[in-house]
Amino acid sequence: MNSTAATEEIARQALTYRYEDLPGEVVDWARLSLLDHCGLAIRGAREELTQILSNTFLGRGIAGTDMIPGALNGASLQDLAMLRASSAHAIDFDDTLLSAMGAHVGSTVNSALLTLATQTPVSGKAYLEALVAGYETTARIASLVTLDHYEEGFHSTSSMGVFGVAAACAKLLGADQETLQRALGLAATQACGVKAVFGTMTKPFNAGRCSANGILAGRLAMQGFTCTTDAIESDKGFTQLFKGKPAQEWKLAAENTYLITRNAYKAHAACHATHAMIEGINRLKAEHNFALEDVDQVELLVDPLSLKTASIGAPATGLECKFSFSQVAAFALTGRDTASDATYADSILQDEQVNAARGLVRVSSTDKLRSGATGVRIALRSGRTLDNTTSLSEVALGDRARVAEGIRNKFHAVVGTELSRAEAQQMESAIMEIASTQNVINALAAPGLKP
Repeated sequence: MNSTAATEEIARQALTYRYEDLPGEVVDWARLSLLDHCGLAIRGAREELTQILSNTFLGRGIAGTDMIPGALNGASLQDLAMLRASSAHAIDFDDTLLSAMGAHVGSTVNSALLTLATQTPVSGKAYLEALVAGYETTARIASLVTLDHYEEGFHSTSSMGVFGVAAACAKLLGADQETLQRALGLAATQACGVKAVFGTMTKPFNAGRCSANGILAGRLAMQGFTCTTDAIESDKGFTQLFKGKPAQEWKLAAENTYLITRNAYKAHAACHATHAMIEGINRLKAEHNFALEDVDQVELLVDPLSLKTASIGAPATGLECKFSFSQVAAFALTGRDTASDATYADSILQDEQVNAARGLVRVSSTDKLRSGATGVRIALRSGRTLDNTTSLSEVALGDRARVAEGIRNKFHAVVGTELSRAEAQQMESAIMEIASTQNVINALAAPGLKP
């Protein structure tokens, strides 16, 4: 790729996606992204952070049913997108695009697109095209920066995801090549988000700002707002300032390479970096049938990036528990349901058994492990030592049929207190059949779900 034309090529690729040309598996994963998002947005509405944002933007609190697409109004499109994306990321249970340094693309892009779709009828095919463009653009931006971008503190959901949101929105609004390049420039100047805020309400806030900034970038570009058309690669542009790779190493995935098909979905309601560990502990428990009182010590060996991501050693809130290897290990050791967000309530910090289990855990990192792999060594009081190593890719990207079924099951679980079984099934069916609709909002707010 010509290193002076990164913005141009990324914009060009985003504009090429047409529903009729998308492979079936790409359409399937795009629909599942929307399903996962809708469930988590509905569930996240009752979180305190969402209520604070709702009271700020709308002057009132909201219920889960307010997150049914089309139900919210009374604020700017940017604020509505921010509220929705923050809600969808509130319990940190949403998807992870591993090829984009773990960016949570589903929350940010779907929130912006659904918000835009309340203003003008959007067909299901156009929606899916834009959603794919959002995922693929985020992944391609990520390919231009080094791992230092994430390791040194940028939150990829926001810092790189804003490009995907901008591209998706501009595409949905009918942008041409030059307009989409300006949208990417407007995204570049709004890119931020820092990892120092992990474990607080501000991590979901990052996702919300990303969605709001991206929708603003797309809308302004469509109205002729001026911006440079090479802001990714230019002097003092994104790659120069945000730990970009040397230009000679840039290589974008071909337009017929769909990284959305390698999107990872969470089976546990905690930071994705902890999932290989959870699976490793669960496998050892299943294979060797030991109880907590049999355990003398647990040693976790993780890759450096994972440790930096989930580094809270002594969490003070339920939300911080999600970013603590030792705490999540304690949940697995004591048989807590790590797939249930109820496990991560503040009250868990008073649980004596969990606290005792956490005291048995030691965590260290090694450069010998990469890509989310985690080694688990459990020393039993009997003198036996149990070991395994599990990779994150094995957990997150293994049997894709199993992953897809897990997304459907998770959707029904997280909306269970807000929608009846029939209403949830109705929404799932509408999403799975979305390509046939001429109005996404009307389809998702079907009879029985209309606000």
